[in-house]
Amino acid sequence: MTKARTLADLISDGVIGTTELADDAITPVKLDETGNYTIAQLGVNGTITSDGLTVDGAVVFNEASADVDFRVESNGNANMLFVDGGNDAVVIGHNDATNGTFASSQKLQMVGTDFLSSSFGLSRFSADGSGPSISLSKSRASGIGTDTVVQDNDDLGSIIFTGADGTDLATLGAEIKAEVDGTPGGNDMPTRLTFATTGDGNSSPTTRMRIDSSGNVGIGVTPADSFGFGKALDIGSASGSFIYVRDTDATNGIGGIGYSGTRMYISNKAAGPITFQVNADATERMRIDSSGNLLVGTTDTSLYNNTTGGGLAYRPNNELTVAAESSPQFIVNNTGNDGEMVRLAKDGTTVGSIGSVASGANLYISAATGVGLGIGGDNLYPVNASGASTNASLDIGDASARFKDAYLSGGVYLGGTGSANKLEDYEEGVYQYTLTGSTSGSENIRSGYAYFSYTKIGRMVKVMGRFELLSSSGASGNLQFSMPFTQVNNLTDQADTGVGTVTLFRTGLTGMETVIRGIIYPGSDKLVAVRQTGSGSEQQISGANVDTAYEGYLEVTMLVD
Repeated sequence: MTKARTLADLISDGVIGTTELADDAITPVKLDETGNYTIAQLGVNGTITSDGLTVDGAVVFNEASADVDFRVESNGNANMLFVDGGNDAVVIGHNDATNGTFASSQKLQMVGTDFLSSSFGLSRFSADGSGPSISLSKSRASGIGTDTVVQDNDDLGSIIFTGADGTDLATLGAEIKAEVDGTPGGNDMPTRLTFATTGDGNSSPTTRMRIDSSGNVGIGVTPADSFGFGKALDIGSASGSFIYVRDTDATNGIGGIGYSGTRMYISNKAAGPITFQVNADATERMRIDSSGNLLVGTTDTSLYNNTTGGGLAYRPNNELTVAAESSPQFIVNNTGNDGEMVRLAKDGTTVGSIGSVASGANLYISAATGVGLGIGGDNLYPVNASGASTNASLDIGDASARFKDAYLSGGVYLGGTGSANKLEDYEEGVYQYTLTGSTSGSENIRSGYAYFSYTKIGRMVKVMGRFELLSSSGASGNLQFSMPFTQVNNLTDQADTGVGTVTLFRTGLTGMETVIRGIIYPGSDKLVAVRQTGSGSEQQISGANVDTAYEGYLEVTMLVD
């Protein structure tokens, strides 16, 4: 048998493993006549033809770990796959592992000059919902194959972005990193993601955003507690922070929310309102318009002169308008102890207040000077500045500031609180009186003299007037003048008798003929005239004692119930 010395001899034989190599065979065996690749050892079963190499088992290239390279060409790339033996790296698209990426120690590199030659794609074709994936894993084991648990703050993996700075590719521009965020355990791997970028003038990235293991997001800061509101978005910096939102189709359509120092602010750079909307249909509930008006439940700034609608409007001139069609416009609810509920001040000094007393049963309105009114039960009473009731300390009006009229349905207590101090009534009027006989008949009164006037103060009534007789209608018995009220009939010792005077004189006489007494007996609404006889006794005047020439005056005081 002829022993092969070259790969060509093997190819011509056609079978690897059945043809012996010559003792002086050239090793490593050249794959082609140009000497681009060599095979260090052919210890497998396979077939070599002029069209290619078919291997039925494992193949080891450079098993002796010599400092040699391995290169595979494609139709358009002489370095489609390059094993850099000296740098222990595999490169796709380039023949040098030291200048393709930011660190020459990386063991797998892809280098190209366009999109296709410098990108890779992963595709998965399967009848399920899963897609392709990239897996980055970390163990604290010192050797491969041992799963030693990682610890808090360990890096699990990162994606690094670099760019040529004129010297090399070693300066990081950005980095996305996964880090352990807690204490791992069996099937428990708390992790945070950090996103870092390098600022202008810097050579290393700074963390700009992180998502912690609880789902909280921090931009510029480590995310703080969400204060019980679920996941938090925490944004901050040493000089404050601002979230911008904008409409790219609108001029100056930009606004947002920010925080600086201890101040939080919401801003709209355009000449439009800031609105607050709720519910699925984004119903507007409140707005601050470009003029500084605060509007709640309305968009109308003229609530102060509307006849319908409602809402709250606070205008920049410190004017507050609250309008409602049916509900109360303003509610102050004190859920604690009695006391001041509304305070009124001028230039920082309290001038008055409104509050509650008696466990909320009474309301008071008072001035800081200590003068006020309490309202409770069925009365209005004087109070001091704190709403406590006072006695005999408050005047109604004064000498130069008087009330006009007082409309009362009850009485007035003057000078005391007893029943004797009560003035219950005051009345002025006129009435048409009659002059009749106690038995029958009457006296006719001349026209123009048929009315007496009266004044009623409390229970006391004073009646006065002038009378003139025209003719008699047969008045017999004692003459009686009708009174506007009935004399009281519940006193003793004649104290319930009304008394007065009746002055009679005859027409044509220059002097008064006589002055007689007028008496109203208890329970009666008639006044009888009584004269004194020569014997000193009293006698009631009858119809026979007067004629049509008589006229006179009447003045009497009576007491009524």
